[in-house]
Amino acid sequence: MVQGLEISGLPGTIALGLPIAALAFAMAFSLRRIGRRTSKSDPRGLTGRYGVSVQAPASAPAPAPEKTTVSPGAPPLTEPAATADEIARRIAKAEAAGSQAELPALYLSLARDRIAAERGQEAIPLLTACLRVSAALGQKEAQAGARLELGDLARSSGDLTTACEHWQIARGIFHDLKKAVELAATEKRMRQNGCPTDWVLNDF
Repeated sequence: MVQGLEISGLPGTIALGLPIAALAFAMAFSLRRIGRRTSKSDPRGLTGRYGVSVQAPASAPAPAPEKTTVSPGAPPLTEPAATADEIARRIAKAEAAGSQAELPALYLSLARDRIAAERGQEAIPLLTACLRVSAALGQKEAQAGARLELGDLARSSGDLTTACEHWQIARGIFHDLKKAVELAATEKRMRQNGCPTDWVLNDF
């Protein structure tokens, strides 16, 4: 029978303590290295799978607000209506240049502006000029429009006979031009004011 080696005293104590001390030293060294890595870690230095660098996502800059631009040749959203002074200047320019074709519409437009401003007496010469030029040029729609306005002015002054005559002529023009809306409006004027209706056009 083989007996084990027995070590007693100080050498035995040292022999038994060496493995424990070595294990404690190894654990302390490992923990220290881990602590250093943790304290010095930087998200920008991290690596992902297969050693690919992992960059911390930077905050994306806010998108710049879109600017509303208008094409250089784009027309305005709305075209302002011409003022009475502008129409008067256009009339003077057309008369000086002999541009007769533009005049009936301009005369009628300025006359209606005068009527809206309760300056009916100033509108009468304009409407008369509109009739004269439109008849010469064959601009029937402008002529009918002037007749309607002259009829309304005559009625407001108490001359219903003249008013009915103007409205009748306007109605005939609208009938020839097949302007159903304007024709109906003119006939309504005539009925409301008791104008003769025995020759009302009914074959439109």
